[in-house]
Amino acid sequence: MKIKPIRVEDLSGDGSPLQSLFWAQVKSILGWKSYAFEIEEEQRLLILVRRIAPLFFFAYVPFGPSKPNDLALLSEQLKQRIEEPIFAIRYDLPFTDISFPTAGLLPLSYSIQPERTVRIDLQKPLAYRKRAQRALQKCETGYTLQLYNDEPGLFDRWYETYTQTAFRDRFHPRSKEYFFHLLSIDDDKKVKPTLLLAFEQSTVVGGVLLIEGVKETIYLAGSSIRPNVGYLLQDGAIRRTKERGGIIYDLFGISNQSEYLASLDLFKTAFGGETVIRKPSLDYPIKILRYRVFTCLERFRYRRSRSLRQG
Repeated sequence: MKIKPIRVEDLSGDGSPLQSLFWAQVKSILGWKSYAFEIEEEQRLLILVRRIAPLFFFAYVPFGPSKPNDLALLSEQLKQRIEEPIFAIRYDLPFTDISFPTAGLLPLSYSIQPERTVRIDLQKPLAYRKRAQRALQKCETGYTLQLYNDEPGLFDRWYETYTQTAFRDRFHPRSKEYFFHLLSIDDDKKVKPTLLLAFEQSTVVGGVLLIEGVKETIYLAGSSIRPNVGYLLQDGAIRRTKERGGIIYDLFGISNQSEYLASLDLFKTAFGGETVIRKPSLDYPIKILRYRVFTCLERFRYRRSRSLRQG
């Protein structure tokens, strides 16, 4: 297998928006260092590296590689080209029907990225379900949509609706600084952040934060403090993606038939599309003892976080 280092700026942005210069810059605020590689002169790969403790360096590939590769062989090549003494490489493979050779990797029972999602093929006619159609009819008057364009104070007004939504729906909100940093990134010419806002007259009543790639848009976060406004915002985001020439709109995550998240699943499946499932994360251990210590602690944190959410 032939791979060579390239500049992170030379990532194509043609696949998942998480395989891009933009996402590398987003993750930099959380302490991740970025590497980029060209594989067999036909695809490009972003890999993120972070020190999680003294002598513990972890590598992670979000939604990559885009085409089938022998992941064990690829991992051996990558570890030789990464400066840090990484103890493992973790892969979250993309949503695809193509199978990847995974011999030599350890499958996990959980993932960093969603394992199930709803993806809408925008090359086909939109086929919203009656639930979404009824909600949109109720929003025909009274609300307007507008793109955020660095207007003073507008981001703060949206973030307030986001924290209200988090409290109502019982999820842990991302920090204001994280979202502000994300929206300020403008170096990637192919992958961009977009905040689409909903107004009731001059009052911000919701918004959706999107990552818009060349072919694919990901819904990253959202808020709504009025009934049915969430449907209006998603409809606006879907139609915007279609008008831009995008071919996939990803609602980015549904549960595995969880009662706790049943209302979220009903909302995201109301726009039609296809429910797709991928394998959980895959690990390629390199330094076995360090890897075992890490996974023991990680499993403990994962079980604890699940028990807190369900409680």
